[in-house]
Order: sequence, then structure tokens, then C-alpha cells
Amino acid sequence: MPETPHFTTISPVSHPSAQELDHWIMSTPGGTWFHTIEAHRAVWNAEPDVLEFADQSGNRQVLYVTRLVERAGMRYPKRHALLYLTSPVGTAGDRSIPDWYSALAWKSGFSLVNWMFPWQDEPYPIPAGGTVRTGLYLPVHPDPDRQIRSFSEQAKRQIRKSVPGHFDWVPARQLSMEELSLLTGSYLAHGRKPPFAPEELFGVLSRIPDGRVTALRYRQSDRTLAWRLWISDPRGWLTDWLSAIDRSNAPEPTGYHLVTHSLEYARLNHYTGLDLGGINTAGIAEFKQRFGGVKRHGLHLLTSPNPFIRLLIRANNLRYQRNRQV
Repeated sequence: MPETPHFTTISPVSHPSAQELDHWIMSTPGGTWFHTIEAHRAVWNAEPDVLEFADQSGNRQVLYVTRLVERAGMRYPKRHALLYLTSPVGTAGDRSIPDWYSALAWKSGFSLVNWMFPWQDEPYPIPAGGTVRTGLYLPVHPDPDRQIRSFSEQAKRQIRKSVPGHFDWVPARQLSMEELSLLTGSYLAHGRKPPFAPEELFGVLSRIPDGRVTALRYRQSDRTLAWRLWISDPRGWLTDWLSAIDRSNAPEPTGYHLVTHSLEYARLNHYTGLDLGGINTAGIAEFKQRFGGVKRHGLHLLTSPNPFIRLLIRANNLRYQRNRQV
């Protein structure tokens, strides 16, 4: 294994409560709700081992360990570690980083390490074994007309088209199983595998505390044709999580109206912006960027002490880089 002169042995986290740990994570540059114990318990339906360690620069970091074997049809090693870099990093392009984290995995007994670097304004250099991620943040302007003027011409044309029916906001856990089933059809229509089965998503939503996730629905004749889930971030923005559209019956401008209604909701409820999520996939990226916004860049790094797994990771990263459109 590679030399790791700055390696510090991980130890049990010193925080007395999950709530305090979550507050600390959310206050860091890279921390989001998805990085919290609250989210881990809800999405994975498991109690993680929480550890902390010092990285190469001496920054304090947090590590979650899961032992899940399968979720949503995806198989994971039995010792799968989710790591979140919760302090700024200035050496993301250092070629020694994957080796260093491989050593961390080896010393800790993990078969796979999933390392998430924080979002920043400038793109990361890509270390061996890493893939860059690009997200889009849409600030909320107090003047809705001025906000719309920043949209692309295509987006402006679409939102000028009225759609029959109405939009409403409900707590996400009030979505019925029939409504949640829209997710499957929406993903399959794009040739993608849905991240959750309806029953699984129903369970996830039931485990999330009240007020954290809100659903915007589009309905016609008491039938839901589209919805979008937004996570309330304590730091003042809404984060896009999941969306579904019945493309056989929903009018063409539905997706555009979901965004404009979300902006209006954010404006009325004093949120500063919408985190629209990743723009690394063709089609999705083109649609989201029609609303303007600011690009944010992250880094996703998978590594393993197992040389066979490292080869699989490298092959997957090469495929990902070839398919990136932005």
C-alpha cells in the first residue's frame, strides 16, 4: 500500500448527539442535507457508524460507514464507506490523493470508499480515479419579471403558454402511492433506472422529519400529472431532489411551470435560491440552464484497496467522462 505519512487513525466522533453533528456538517462549505445523519437514516433506513479523522492537511473530516448490500437494485460491498469532505481542500488535483484514500480504506477495513468534495465556484483538477460534477444554483430575484427576463428565449416562450389545471404545495409524505409511481415512468421514458421504487420512496418520505421536504404538484381533474420534491435547507435555499412527469398526458410546458412556481414559492417564503442539482447529463443540463443561474463544481472520488475494484472504477470513470456533455 502507498505511504501515508500524514494519515491519522480514525476514532469515534466526539459529538454528543446526531443533531449537533448535523448542525456542524450543514455549516461547512460542502455540507448539505444529504450529508446529514438525518438524511442517512431516512434514505438508507440504517444507523451509520460515524467516525472522524484528520486529513492530510489536518482538517477534521466526517466519515459514515454503511453495511448495506443492496439498494434500488444497486449492489454495494458489505463494507461501503461514504465519506464527505467537510472542509475546503486546496490539493484536489494532487495525484497522491486516491492512493491516500486507498490507504485509509485499507487501514479501516473498507472495500470501497466514496469521497465527496465540496461545491466550489471553480472546476476541480481531476485526480486519477475522480470525476467532476457540475451543479446549478438559481438565485431568487425579488422582482419576478426581472427574473424571467434572464431566462432563455425558449423558456420564456414555454412559460407564456398556459396549462389547464392547477399547481399546489403539499408535505411530501402526503403523496399517494399512485402519485409516487409517476417516478418510475418518468425515468424509464428517458431510458434511466429510477432511484427508488414507489414503495421504497414512500418509506423514505415517512422517515424524514416534518417540514423538511415539500412537494409541488401539477393536477388536472383531481389527477396528478407531475410533481417535484424540494428539500428545505436551513441555510436558506431549496434543493431539488426528485421530479416526475406523466409525459403522455402533461402539457409540454409543465416542466417550465414547475420551476417558475418553485421560484415564486421560494420568493414568498424568503428562500434565497434554488439548488437545481447536477447538470452533467445531456438534455437535463440543457433544460436547467435555460433558467440562467450560477454553475457550481464538485468532485466525486471512488477508491478501493482492492486492485480489481480500482480497475472497475477507472473503467466506469472513463465511460462517464466520454458521456459528459457539459
